[in-house]
Amino acid sequence: MKRVTLGIMLLLAGAGLMTFALPAISAQDNATCYVDPSGQIVCQEAVSTGGGGNANTCTTDPEDGSGLPECGTPKDNECYPGGALAGKCDSEWHWKGGWWLARYNHFGLNRADFPLEFISLLPPEFLDEDGAGPRSFPNGCFDTVPYPDMMFIGPPDTVGNSLDLTSTDGSCSGGIQLVYTSVIASSQPEAVAKCTALGAPTVSVDSFRANGYITSSTGAAMPPDVYWCFPYA
Repeated sequence: MKRVTLGIMLLLAGAGLMTFALPAISAQDNATCYVDPSGQIVCQEAVSTGGGGNANTCTTDPEDGSGLPECGTPKDNECYPGGALAGKCDSEWHWKGGWWLARYNHFGLNRADFPLEFISLLPPEFLDEDGAGPRSFPNGCFDTVPYPDMMFIGPPDTVGNSLDLTSTDGSCSGGIQLVYTSVIASSQPEAVAKCTALGAPTVSVDSFRANGYITSSTGAAMPPDVYWCFPYA
């Protein structure tokens, strides 16, 4: 495909140290409160785990057959002792994110359905060849006639991580022509889904390599699974 470039609530109260979740206030209140490890009472919006407006997100009786996680455990919220975020949750944002992370780690919540507000809490989706760290985009300036020079300025699957420049000689010496988003995906449909989840345009979603962006000015190779989320056809 050708590229056409154009220019709740955190409530603090004195309380004794407690490590169990308080029951939901009520479905009408739409909030669940619990006491964090420092003894602070935290209230957050309840998230329904079933039909009928059920506001319960955990249970004090793991044998009750509800399928809900036990209150006060990492399966309920990764901020609790023993959880992936234990000792790091000092804000409402962390506690809300810890709730979602528990559903991701223990209940199969799909990455595509994970709230973008807390996406930074997830482990890297792609690792480098050694498996030692998150995968990054190749560096340097990419060019292919008649398209503009382009370069990556941020990590994969983040908004605004790519630039098109006005230069066309592989130097990336021109001014910024367009800021857009690029993703790593196993297929074009998956790339479209990722672009959509990031709120990026999907008028044109296509592979860089398939369109001639092969090797950068530093000799770095363009992987075949890198796609652009472009606002123009």
